[in-house]
Amino acid sequence: MRAEADFLAACGAEMVVIGFTLSAYLSSRLAGIPLATSHGGSFVPPVFERGLMPAPTQSPAPQLDWIPGVIQRWMVNAAPPRLTKATDFLNLVADELRVERVPSLAAMMVGDLTLVTDVPEVLGIPAADLEAWSPNGRPAYRRSTRLRYVGPMHARLTGPIPARVRSFMDGARPTAYVALTSSTPAFVRLAVAGVRAAGLRAIVAATVHGLEELEGDDVAVADILPSHEVMPHVDVAVIMGGQGSVQTAMCAGTPFVAFPMHPEQELNAALGVRHGMAIALGERQTTEATLRAALQRVCGEPSFRVAARHVQSLYTGVDGASRAADAIVDYLASGDRPAAARRTKATITTTPETP
Repeated sequence: MRAEADFLAACGAEMVVIGFTLSAYLSSRLAGIPLATSHGGSFVPPVFERGLMPAPTQSPAPQLDWIPGVIQRWMVNAAPPRLTKATDFLNLVADELRVERVPSLAAMMVGDLTLVTDVPEVLGIPAADLEAWSPNGRPAYRRSTRLRYVGPMHARLTGPIPARVRSFMDGARPTAYVALTSSTPAFVRLAVAGVRAAGLRAIVAATVHGLEELEGDDVAVADILPSHEVMPHVDVAVIMGGQGSVQTAMCAGTPFVAFPMHPEQELNAALGVRHGMAIALGERQTTEATLRAALQRVCGEPSFRVAARHVQSLYTGVDGASRAADAIVDYLASGDRPAAARRTKATITTTPETP
C-alpha cells in the first residue's frame, strides 16, 4: 500500500481509476486522492434500496433451496450494506495505515466516483435519482461515495475469427453461441448437448477448457473469440451472467439464456429477463432437457428477438468509455471530492484490471 501511495505521489496523480484493484481503496486514501470505480457495474446502492435485486436462480447452497423466493429476494437486497466481515481483510491494513475503512461489501463495489456502466432505461432507475444518491450518513458507505451513469463498457476484443466459426455465422441454420467461460468443462458439454437437442448449431468459446472433442458437423469450437463480432450473427447466446457478456448480447440485439453465478450476475441476467429478451436458469438444476426447452422457447417465440432489438436500441449511440472519461474529467473539475483528496497536478493513473 505504501509503495502504491508513493508511486501515486511521485507521478502527481489526481485520481486512481481501477478495474478491480482493491488495494487502491487504501493507497488512494494514503495518497490523499479520490478513487473512481466501475467494477460493480450496476450493482450499486439504489438498486438494493429499491429492491431491484432478483431472487437468485439457485440458492448459494443446496441446503438453502427450501427458502421461499420472496424471502431470498429480501435477503439479497438487504445483505450488501450489512456484510461487514467481507472487508475485514482490507480494514486490518486500513487501521494499520490509519486511513478510512471500507465499511461493507456494498462499499467495496463503489468509489468516490462510481461509474455505473448502464443506462437508466435498462436498469430502471432514473438518472436524476441515481446520480443524486449519497450515503447521507449511513455507516455502510464511505461518505464521499457518488454515482454517475456512463453506459456499457464491455470488451471488444481484437483477433481473427477462424474460418470454420465464420461458416457458422452465415445465418443458414439457427445457431447458438456458447460462451460459458466461468463454468466447468462438464457443464459446457451439457450445454452443447442441450443446444444440439434443440436443433441448433453451436459456436463454442472454449477458452482454457480444452473442448476440442466437441467439434462436429454442427459444433465449431475455438479458444477465445471476439464476442461482439460473433453475437450479432447468431440466434441466441448461452452465457453466464457477467455484465460484459450480458451487455454484449444486449448491444448485439441477441436473446440469451444465462446461468448467473453471483448476486451481481443475477442482476445482469434479470435485466434481460425483465426486458423480455432472456431466460435465466440455475446451473445446479439445469439438465439437457431444461436447457433444450429454454432454447426452443427463446428461438421459437418472436417476442424475444423483438425485445432484444428494443434493448439494443436503448444502447445505440451510447459510448460508455467516452462518457466514463467525461465523468472523470467533470469530477476532477468540480472539486467534489474527499476533503483530504485535493491535489493540483492533472494526471490520472489507471491501474490495470486483474485477470
